[in-house]
Formats: sequence, C-alpha cells, structure tokens
Amino acid sequence: MRSLIFAAALAAWTAVAASYAYGTMRLDSVVLAADRRIALRPGVPHLSLPVPPTLAAGETRLANVWVTPRLAKLDDDHLFPVLESAYPEPPKASPSVAERLLPKTYAKLAAGGTVRILAWGDSVTVGTFVPDPDANRWQAQFVRRLRARFPKATIELETEAWGGRNTDSYRGEPPGSVHNYREKVLDRKPDLIVSEFVNDAGFSEAAVFSRYGRIRDEFKAIGAEWVILTPHYVRPDWMGLTSEKNIDDDPRPYVKGLRAFTAQNGNALAMAELGFCALNGRGVPCDEGTALRWYRESASRGETQAFQQMGEFVENGRAGIEKNPVEAAKWYRRAAERGLDEAQLSLGRCYIYGIGVAQDYKEAVEWLRRSTEQGNCRAEGYLAWCYQGGRGVARDRERAFRMFQHSVKQGYGYSEASLGECYEKGLGVKKDLALAKTWYERAAAQGDRDAQQSLERLRRQAARGEKREQR
Repeated sequence: MRSLIFAAALAAWTAVAASYAYGTMRLDSVVLAADRRIALRPGVPHLSLPVPPTLAAGETRLANVWVTPRLAKLDDDHLFPVLESAYPEPPKASPSVAERLLPKTYAKLAAGGTVRILAWGDSVTVGTFVPDPDANRWQAQFVRRLRARFPKATIELETEAWGGRNTDSYRGEPPGSVHNYREKVLDRKPDLIVSEFVNDAGFSEAAVFSRYGRIRDEFKAIGAEWVILTPHYVRPDWMGLTSEKNIDDDPRPYVKGLRAFTAQNGNALAMAELGFCALNGRGVPCDEGTALRWYRESASRGETQAFQQMGEFVENGRAGIEKNPVEAAKWYRRAAERGLDEAQLSLGRCYIYGIGVAQDYKEAVEWLRRSTEQGNCRAEGYLAWCYQGGRGVARDRERAFRMFQHSVKQGYGYSEASLGECYEKGLGVKKDLALAKTWYERAAAQGDRDAQQSLERLRRQAARGEKREQR
C-alpha cells in the first residue's frame, strides 16, 4: 500500500531513480585438449542465454559447468557431463502412430486432400515472443513439415490462442467473447485440433480426466481428431524439482495425467517435454547457445537449412551474438539461391525493409514470387502487400485481395489484418465494415497489435456515429 501511495504522489514527468541488482549466467566447459590434458574453458556471461565456449581444434567437450547468479559454491547440481552426442529416432512402427490414432486426418493427407488444422493454446501458441513467429512458432513448424511430407495435400492452419489463460478460461467465456470456446474452437469444425496449454499444468491427474474427458467428447461430436502437446519445462521449483539436473522424467501430475488419459482414450500425445529431458544428456541445462553451435557446424558442412538458421541468429542477435544485418542477408542469400523457400522469403523481406541490403522492391518481389511458387503462405502475404501498394510491381488490388485470402487459408495469420484493411477501405473488394471488424478480431486474437488498434478505431467510429444519431 505504501508504494501505491508513493506512486500516486508523484507529479507527471517526475524523474524517478530505481536501485536494483541483477546477475548473469555462464556456461564453462571442461575439455580434453589436443595434448590430452584436461582444461577449463570459460564461457561468456549473459543475462539469460549463456553460450558454451567455442572449442579449439582437437578439443573435446567433456562437461559444462552451470554458473548461476548468487552461486555460493559449485556442487554436483551444477556439473553437466556430456553423456550423449545424438538421439537417433527409434525404428518407425507400422502402421505409424498417426495412422493408428489420427486415421481420418492421415488418410486425407495421404490422398492429397484438404486438411484443416486448428492450433489451440495459450501464450506458447500465441508465439509472439519468438523471432518471426509466423515462421518459428510451433504450429508453423509443424505444418511446414507436414507440407514437406505430403506435398500434394492442401493444409490450412488456423490459430486460436489466449496468453496467460487455460482451457477453463475458454470454457468460461460467454457467447460473443473473442475467446468463446464454442464459437472460436468447436464451430470452426477442423479436421485436427492440436492443443497446447502450459497453463493447465496445475491440473491434477483426476482433473485431466474430468476436464479433458468433456473436451474429448465435444471434439468427437464435431468429427475432429485431437493431438495434445505436453508443456515445456518451467522453473525447477514450479515442477517439484530441486535443480535443473536429473530431469529425465517429468514429475508433474498434469503430464502423468495426460499420458494416462491419452493411452486410455486413444488420443495422440506429442511429448514435447522429452526434448528438454534430452538436453541434460548433452551436458546443458537448456540454452539457445548450443543450438547456435550446432547450426554453425552444420553451416560449415554446407547444409542449406543451417544457412537460413544462421541468418536468423545473426539478424536478431540471438544467443548473445551481435546483430549483423549485412551478414544475415548473406546467409539468407546462400540458402535462397539453393531454392529454400523460407530463405527466399527472408531475403525478400530484407529487400523490402532494407535489412543488410539496399531497399529494392523489384528484387523483393522476385524472391517473394519464388518462395510463393513453392507454397510459402507467408511469402504470399508479403507479395500481396507489394501488389496492393504497387511496390516493385504494377498495382493490382484485386489480385492482392485474392492472395491475402489464399495466404490466410494456408495458415498465415497476419494476412487476416490485411483482409480487414481491404474490407474497411474497399481495397480490391467492396467495402464492408462488418467483415472488416470480423477479420480484425481474428487477427487481434492472435496478438496482432495493428489489428487491435484498427479494431479500436472502428469501435470509436461506431460510437461517434451512435452519438450523432442520438442528437
């Protein structure tokens, strides 16, 4: 209460000084040197994503030492030996898990049909915390791999996500709410629903069977198949763990409940938490720097996908490395020239915004067109934007509208806001404020800030119109 009173007493624009402390983390490595001696290689301190030190030629990493803020002394919990270097997948069963547990969806994919997928979840599904979320959030990666596996199928992705909430929150929303469960999930009647709710992790095993049992019945009623994605690891103390070591089995009752529930009911379970378990065997608690090291090694071997990933790391300054847009554009170009659609999109985006290259809309259109021709819906959304404004290509608003529509059907959520703008302003389609509001609402629900602002603007305009009528 004292802090509230103090804050209320401050005048506007008063300078305020705050005293605080912070700590950094570090990953040091114990290595076997080329001369067969054991040596310690210090890592670089970082606020959240410490990078393991780069090894010299002939050195082998034996273990990492996890140095955390306020660490009084080292103990066994901070030593992570490198016990494994790879996790080969087990032999694939026949019929596969997908054929057994998702027969209708699998049959449509195999036959080259149209499959509608709904990603339903909380902030992890919103995914705006990752660089370029439409490419990197989990549902986008899932659908991208499905399209590569089933190139003749038409796969449409929709996302319904609400940060900080859980399945109970959805079920409690009234009709007309932007997150009403029936209207936003059931009424869409997708072929496949993939759900992710780390915010359900507080459920007991009994609660999983009770709550998820109702959801199972409702999904069956609309003919949808269901994949449940297990939650990522969180702070050890939130999971009943005492350290970030020896975490090979997720102890949370919610996860145990999911395993039992899906086994009993024949639902598919995507065990994402196993990836976090596996990191321990590689000598890390969990850090992005390890991924960077692997991508660097892959890029040195000439692997195309690694070129794209290196571009993303360098462009965004991930894993503690310095941002370098010029170098990022070079990485993207190497992958784009080899035909990688995601890299062609990245290079096109660089030319649109002048990231590491001189701004050039015509060059952007060329790379975006190549990516779009390979089925990249995000590239199509960018290309539509170019056609709408006559950027690097003759203006064609009708074509832009059709492309926005198609990219939305293919799973590019940000084109929903663009459709809202088309209907609001009559760009390539007849003006329709009701439809504009609908598309803005869909985009806003996924965290699109521009759409949220547009929606608020429409509401203010409607309110002003009502006041004029009352006069």
